Amino acid sequence: MEIEPTSMPGTPASLRLINRSVLLERLRKQPASRAELARATGISAPTVSSIVRSLIEEGFVIPAGPGESIGGRRPEMMQFNPRVRTVMAFDATPPQLSAAVLDLNGSILLRESGLPIEHDPHGLALQLAAIVKEFGESKLCAESPLAAVGVAVPGTIDPLTEEVYDAPALGWERVHFGTFLKEVLPVPVVMENDFKAAALAELRFGHACESEDFVLIGINDFIGAGVVLGGKLHHGYANAAGEVGYLMSLFDQGKSGPETGFRSGGEQGNFLASIREALDRGDEPDPQLIQRLVTGMAAIISSAGALINPRRVFIGGALPERLPHLIDEVSTAVSDLQRFHMPTVERASHGRDGALLGVGALALDHVWSQLLKLA
Repeated sequence: MEIEPTSMPGTPASLRLINRSVLLERLRKQPASRAELARATGISAPTVSSIVRSLIEEGFVIPAGPGESIGGRRPEMMQFNPRVRTVMAFDATPPQLSAAVLDLNGSILLRESGLPIEHDPHGLALQLAAIVKEFGESKLCAESPLAAVGVAVPGTIDPLTEEVYDAPALGWERVHFGTFLKEVLPVPVVMENDFKAAALAELRFGHACESEDFVLIGINDFIGAGVVLGGKLHHGYANAAGEVGYLMSLFDQGKSGPETGFRSGGEQGNFLASIREALDRGDEPDPQLIQRLVTGMAAIISSAGALINPRRVFIGGALPERLPHLIDEVSTAVSDLQRFHMPTVERASHGRDGALLGVGALALDHVWSQLLKLA
């Protein structure tokens, strides 16, 4: 974010905040000397020195050693300190809970998976609070204080009320989970649907960084998607964009309706869990179930290709990591449809960590909005 600080009206205090934001953003991108910062931003050298001194005292900027000399003394380089704060990310997608601690660059410092997950919403909020409390007592947190928490849940979330109004994987309907979290967590919290979060991770940290339009389809015990249009995550008017699990029932044995869909219970709702359970036992999944999955995925990708014409479709989630040939089989099935301008089918960059990184990115956005004083 480039701002011309001297051209904007305001009080001296507000101008200093703007200049501080400009310098911090610049140092996030690459180390620089004070003279380089002044030249690049147009901020006066005395102001740069004063603000950099404050940023060093606050821990946001640290020395990076001497730079290259262009005549005379080698300049002292400054760099952003990504560990001055941390965020925690949780993926509450059954059958297990995953957690991670990220620095301000989005790098994972700690990760834990395979945790038992509490399905009661109050109980899950308390479970997350206990993990946050444990991290708060750690040496890492003492050195890099926690600034925000992000939580991914497998359901549809109202962004205004923070109500999870449809999360069949957890057995939730119209649960004010965001309120529960705020009551027990000591820092700000953000929430997002698991597969929308995974799409955001693909956009921020994955192969889709240069793609404006794409779809990420995630497969765990349920199927869902995240849609990115024009380089932005698309939620839809009811925040239900990407709920393709319901759509899959239309392509499966002529059945329809949520009571028989892939996002609910019943025989179809159990079919992905049946594949996972076979893998858990060390058995080969039923080939008919795999073919059923491939056919349904190809139909959805074909529909997405016709409706929004994305350039690429990524397949992520935990299950594709355990089925090494699934992506190729789905890609072949899409090609066999021989429809015009079908998207390429690729493996998502982060697999089962996509939702963690995505809600981590949202938590980081919140932290940066506070640090840069732009929220």
